[in-house]
Amino acid sequence: AMHNLAVWADKGHDGAIYNLGVRYHHGRGVETNLSEAVKLYTQAVEKGNALAMNNLGYRYQHGQGVEKNPSEAVKLYTQAVEKGNASAMYSLGWCHKYGKCGLSVDLSEARRLYRMAADKGHRNAVTALARLDGHNAP
Repeated sequence: AMHNLAVWADKGHDGAIYNLGVRYHHGRGVETNLSEAVKLYTQAVEKGNALAMNNLGYRYQHGQGVEKNPSEAVKLYTQAVEKGNASAMYSLGWCHKYGKCGLSVDLSEARRLYRMAADKGHRNAVTALARLDGHNAP
């Protein structure tokens, strides 16, 4: 499977490039190599892959395999959100809720993004939305 993935990645298939990145990221069938994962995610992003946008955004947010760059994270999350990626909606919502990633606290934007992610079935977003709206009050 690894060989086929590499072949498709070489052909420029964004899904294969992304999946290869995930393998390097988690050390599946290859040694874990975050900078290689970042390189592959970046290539997949250039081809418009939303999953790669989200994963690369997270790497930039937390400085994993790449120098920490919160504004790059926000840019990537935003691109992924525009493509309908629920995980990016949640992450960007989180940044707005807590005033992280170089953003100021904006609860209405956090709520909007959490709602979008929740509507797509993102469980953490459902929980976060409930907390934001105070449904877990004793």
